[in-house]
Amino acid sequence: MGKKFSKRVVALVLALSFMIAGGTTVSAGAQSTASNSSITDKSIQDIKEQLNTQSYEDYIAATSDVKKGTGTFVIDATKNWSFVTSSGVVIPMDQVTDSSSVAHLEEYDGYEALYSPADGTVVWTLDAAELGLTEAAKYSISIEYYPVEGKPTSAERVFRINGEVPFGEARNITFSKVWRNLYADSSFKVEKDKKAEDYLAAAKKIGIEASTKTDEKGDVYIVYEMPEVWTSDISNLTDEYSLHFFKTDIDNNELRPTMVQTPEWRHCLIKDVEGYYSDAFEFVISPDED
Repeated sequence: MGKKFSKRVVALVLALSFMIAGGTTVSAGAQSTASNSSITDKSIQDIKEQLNTQSYEDYIAATSDVKKGTGTFVIDATKNWSFVTSSGVVIPMDQVTDSSSVAHLEEYDGYEALYSPADGTVVWTLDAAELGLTEAAKYSISIEYYPVEGKPTSAERVFRINGEVPFGEARNITFSKVWRNLYADSSFKVEKDKKAEDYLAAAKKIGIEASTKTDEKGDVYIVYEMPEVWTSDISNLTDEYSLHFFKTDIDNNELRPTMVQTPEWRHCLIKDVEGYYSDAFEFVISPDED
């Protein structure tokens, strides 16, 4: 992987991280749902929270006297966390034994990260003095995350500071997954008087992946992979050999390629999923929070 991470920067998987303050706790939890036949105390609490939470517009207006922060604070999301189950049981990070259904540390593409399951809440307790946060200010939040392969929908999380959602839009923080089209390889049979090595060398020269395969009759084929980047040389080669990278139906009609998840480390700012606000959200962080 070409990207380098600071040793202090570790992301969350399918959830969020951070922010900052003196006795402040920051949490990221999954969306809660409840049916009419199963209304719990927690779901009632969630409904009240949704009804009482102000909008981001009102939040910014109410905090207009708070200046923008100028420093950058890096949070190691693998430290100082605990996991709260959907039933309210708190499990400190050093007491996690069964990692199948709770937050736990994993390694993804060579980097350690905190995996957050679909249910429950991850809570970080942060120290303003250690971070160098000396006064209240507004900060945006930048996140490195790894969208593990799973359900096709994007991951959604609720973001809280000191147990409260600062504004309504923070209940729908979305982390998109990474997809790519799955194309078919294309091949043609090498004529008897030709050498497969010549075709492979030509493919390598112009930057298209190729290999050979031999069928049960002993015929040799050159197999080309769908190129990630097209050049004029590659286009000329595909035209010359009539290469097609789409699967076909029984009538030889080309089919739309299947999309598959291809997880990779991603960087994003927490912002409005609906697009009403073009800039990243700004959160008021204060070192004297209790």
